[in-house]
Amino acid sequence: MTRSPYRSHEGRRVLEDWQSARRGGAVERPVRSDLGISVALDAGEGSGVPLVAFPGAGFPVVLLAEHLARLGESRRLVCVGVPGHPGLGLTRSADPRSGDLAVWADGLFDALDIDQADLFGHSAGGWAALRIAWERPHRVRRLVLGAPAGIVRARTPLRLLWRSLLWRIRGDDAGSRRVLEAIWGGGSPDPDLVAWTTLLARHTRRSPPPVRLPPPVLRAVEHPTLVLVGELDPVFPPPKLHAGVQRHFTAAHVDVVAGAGHVLPAEATDAVVDAASSFLA
Repeated sequence: MTRSPYRSHEGRRVLEDWQSARRGGAVERPVRSDLGISVALDAGEGSGVPLVAFPGAGFPVVLLAEHLARLGESRRLVCVGVPGHPGLGLTRSADPRSGDLAVWADGLFDALDIDQADLFGHSAGGWAALRIAWERPHRVRRLVLGAPAGIVRARTPLRLLWRSLLWRIRGDDAGSRRVLEAIWGGGSPDPDLVAWTTLLARHTRRSPPPVRLPPPVLRAVEHPTLVLVGELDPVFPPPKLHAGVQRHFTAAHVDVVAGAGHVLPAEATDAVVDAASSFLA
């Protein structure tokens, strides 16, 4: 069994309390599976197709729900962490060689009374959305992917690698800010995200990034798909990601978000929400 993403039970409690204090009007819904206990944030009661959203590995569920809140005005919005990511609940990572993630998604949808949903995934959350769409195509209508992992190999610039190493060693806000600045398009990183990133350094273990999905898997995803990428994203540069999408997908469109880096939900909230709202209408 994969080890816990947390260094201690106390660390897990700290991260859960930080998120629970910021959940606003969203309802916490625990869901048990073979991978552990996930806690979904359920918001929005519109009549549109539900939207299930997965944050990236370093992005807290509660902030994703906050930034995507406008999408919950016309539809049900459910934000939930990918199994194995720290945040709410306690889960182990799905084995990428198995159908664990699809089984988990089935259980999540069933527990939340969702037959079919649109999926939003940012970074590693995009990898999860693609896997679920491939393995459970009947449960997915459309995909919106923000700087998604899984399509092309991620780049790790030397500056980011060095800052990440110091961030893990020091575990302070200054190091967290420098890490975020290395993947941010411009301006100052979100203070709440800086605080969360510091908690990750202090209380979680390092986990490997998601691997690129095999081309046959990507070609099997035939759902209408919108891929959003930041103009200044150093992890998935637009030309590289655009080429990967063109090579593997038949029903996908790429939009470049001007001035943004890798952390699209926080850097370009309005652009992401507007693009997703139009695409999912």
